[in-house]
Amino acid sequence: MSGSVALRVVVSLAFAFIAACSTCKEKEQPQVVRGRPDVVIVSIDALRADRLGAYGYRIGTSPGLDAFAEESVVFDAHHSQAPATLPSHASLFTGLDPDHNGVLSNGFYRLGAGATTLAELLSGAGYRTGAVVASSVLSKEFGLDQGFASYDARFEASHRMPRIDAKTVTDRAVAWLDQRSSDESVLLFLHYFDTHKPNVAPSRFAFADRYDSDVAYVDEQLSRLFAELKRRGRYEGALVFVTADHGQSLGEHHLSGHTGILYEQTLHIPLIVHFPGGAERGLRVAALTRSVDVMPTALAAAGIAAPAGIDGIDLSGLARGEPERTPRESFALARIEILPQLDQVSLISGRWKLVSKTAFEPMDDQPLVEFPVQRPGSRIPAVLPDALVERVRRKAHEIAAGSPDVRQLFVLEADPAEERNVYGAYPEVARELEAKVEGRIRAKPGAPGGQCPLDDQIEEQLRALGYVF
Repeated sequence: MSGSVALRVVVSLAFAFIAACSTCKEKEQPQVVRGRPDVVIVSIDALRADRLGAYGYRIGTSPGLDAFAEESVVFDAHHSQAPATLPSHASLFTGLDPDHNGVLSNGFYRLGAGATTLAELLSGAGYRTGAVVASSVLSKEFGLDQGFASYDARFEASHRMPRIDAKTVTDRAVAWLDQRSSDESVLLFLHYFDTHKPNVAPSRFAFADRYDSDVAYVDEQLSRLFAELKRRGRYEGALVFVTADHGQSLGEHHLSGHTGILYEQTLHIPLIVHFPGGAERGLRVAALTRSVDVMPTALAAAGIAAPAGIDGIDLSGLARGEPERTPRESFALARIEILPQLDQVSLISGRWKLVSKTAFEPMDDQPLVEFPVQRPGSRIPAVLPDALVERVRRKAHEIAAGSPDVRQLFVLEADPAEERNVYGAYPEVARELEAKVEGRIRAKPGAPGGQCPLDDQIEEQLRALGYVF
């Protein structure tokens, strides 16, 4: 045998050995075949899309999610339906906009029994359903537990706002998975709250921006979750969503937080989806998508028909690279029950985005001292102090970026930072968009949501988060 031939034989054997070892390693990860794919939904509270490496951030806060994105489909223009935790999650699980599911704000509403949720439909199809939520904003009394056989809402009372951290969420999720048999299809919903103020990331995450530290902490725990799913053979064949309920203003427009704010910092959120088998991994979707689209997408993967009349659509076609059939619009609503003067709606339609006061009336013509919520013994005064009235008025003007009647129109493709209000320059466009949302100010009669009694404890918790002034 010549030297060159011998060398080729040795190289071939080496590659064969490496391939065989790779196959052995793959076989160490069990791949269980189930009748329907597992569905895992991860919601990271107050997470902006632009603070992840997968969406262009260069600080290195999210290596785990960035790796997840490489083997998943990234939706670049995904939007929330509300800058508040409860209504946005109600939209995610019902496929309905807030004004259609009747859950308009935190604490004051609950998802009614008449709603049909993703968990209920998957449970009816034989799924074992479990959830771990990290904040009392999603406590059982608000109705999001519908359809979940296990809804873990145990919080640490030491916090002013009862909550748990990312490690505890992942620990409880892993413990729940340990109780499942290998042939059960599961729906697992995980809610992480660490990117919501107040900041709680361990000191080992020492980014200059504390928000980045919180993102890095959640990323670490999600990497651990993915590893546990893989170890159990529940990853490759699963449908895994990573998204957020809303984003966070971090000084843009001279604002912080998210309450009552409908700029892109609070509405543009991540959506990264691992489809069963890693189908179309690495694809990026530019089309506008919404939180309400998660429910029908999950149902389609499970082979279950979506309820008639929902606002969301199945995204699997876009995830396969199919062209968008009909351009969609994204509606969002920001309602503050005790300060209706700050209520706003927004509509994204094509290249335009309208942000408008729901009453379409000058702000100064509306009273700022009326409280719609009154209870015997309430710690909220019946009439706001004059100093607070003025503070609220200034806040409303800030949100309106100086526009006295809170009407704004932006060309998103040319002005993604929403710095140039062109409302006056395009009156016909503004009127057309306002006509589309004018009839959607309040929930439809008979909507499955309803007002929820606000007790003292919930009131104090909402105050701690900034939802009650």
